Amino acid sequence: RSLNILDYDYYFRLMDQILEKKVPEVMVTLGEILSKGFEGGHFISGFASHLRDLLMCRDERTLPLMEVAESVKERYAAQAKRCDAKFLYRALKLCNDCDLNYRAASNKRLLVELTMIQVAQALDEDDAGCGRRPSKILKPLFAAIKKVVTEVAKPQVAAAVADVRTAASNEQM
Repeated sequence: RSLNILDYDYYFRLMDQILEKKVPEVMVTLGEILSKGFEGGHFISGFASHLRDLLMCRDERTLPLMEVAESVKERYAAQAKRCDAKFLYRALKLCNDCDLNYRAASNKRLLVELTMIQVAQALDEDDAGCGRRPSKILKPLFAAIKKVVTEVAKPQVAAAVADVRTAASNEQM
């Protein structure tokens, strides 16, 4: 650790773990980084820069915006090929939100850990860019709730319809 700058290798390793959906390994690596004395705010800022550089690698027009050695650009290009743009945008937003909330957080480590878990889970979202659709986990839950409500409501609706019919036939007499 020189000048409190985290090595590129950590960010590449973390991103590989995220892409492989290895959340426990992400937490262990993050713990290793923090135990070496790196502040969570600096870490999340560096990880956001890593995500930004992955985005820059996705288009040849934005490659000149990267300020890294040519050999590092090649590593970014290889990792960027494995990343969906929507995922990278969502992950960047999560890191930016964490960065904005970091100073005010009473448990800064927990905020960073939750952010990294959310980044790892952002891979599984149907539409990582907008967050308007329920996740894959919620869809079956909503279907089950609808089924229960429908089954419970059927007898009540049938009874209400029968009551209305009875009342209507009594009025006709």
